[in-house]
Amino acid sequence: MRHDRGDRWITTRTSRRSLLTALAMTGVTALLPGKGRAAQAVPATRSLIDTHHHYYPAEIVDGWQDYLTRHGNGKLTPAVAQWTPKSSLDEMDKSGVATSILSLASIPGVWFCLDSPGMRRLSRLCNEYAAKMVEDYPGRYGLFASLPMPDIDGSLKEIEHAFDTLKADGINLSTSFGDKWPGDPAYKPVFEELNRRKAVVFFHPYAPNCCARLDTGVPDGVLENPYDTGRAITSLLYSGSLARLRDIRWLFSHGGGVMRCWRVASATLPNHARTSKKLPRMESSPSSAGSITIRPMPPGRFHYRPC
Repeated sequence: MRHDRGDRWITTRTSRRSLLTALAMTGVTALLPGKGRAAQAVPATRSLIDTHHHYYPAEIVDGWQDYLTRHGNGKLTPAVAQWTPKSSLDEMDKSGVATSILSLASIPGVWFCLDSPGMRRLSRLCNEYAAKMVEDYPGRYGLFASLPMPDIDGSLKEIEHAFDTLKADGINLSTSFGDKWPGDPAYKPVFEELNRRKAVVFFHPYAPNCCARLDTGVPDGVLENPYDTGRAITSLLYSGSLARLRDIRWLFSHGGGVMRCWRVASATLPNHARTSKKLPRMESSPSSAGSITIRPMPPGRFHYRPC
């Protein structure tokens, strides 16, 4: 038996077998640590699997603080600036988390405004760092690998390295990349490769170029992040990506942002002449945590849950 509280899965037992069973029941078996990893015993006090857990290598912390300083945006919070693997494990133990899937928070300036070689280098560094955490703490971590988007060639190479060498459990992307969203035709090769690999694709919200600098007096996390999650989902929907890429398992953090209203708005979509042929046949239902699970009819899967 399982219950859903946001991105955390709660099982009634905490053995390795029960965790495997719970993941299989929820259709996210790809989130498991890769084959060949010797899992540690999970104490009885830990029962959650957290699919939204950020990590901050020193290079990310330094690059982020430099970016904030250059743009006059102050300092990183202590939780980010002073992050360590130990602080991550301490927080997991305090919260009863058995296993966390590591992912990067959305990087401002799309990888700090680096050029393609710089994005590739930093993406590889982060993925190697996270893979080492998975290796060092068996059973405690999985990995959603980052890609140097919007560098298409670099992203395809990193997909190969992430899955074939690092044995990543899925891919971690931002909801937008500067001024483009995931349904843009430019990204078609990346998503087709992820579809071929039947990958889990986890999205984290980002404040895009169009709106990040709006002086509303409201933090991006309050307005822009939930709206950009909605833009990403509708970009995939209106572009026909959700109908075409049936083997990707889509995972959206923060409850799908403004897509909580999707059940109302979606009623008009089948009558929209430009989009009706691109839409997958959907069924939707409320979840126990107040979010909405949206599923294309089999064989596709499309669902999102709150953090």
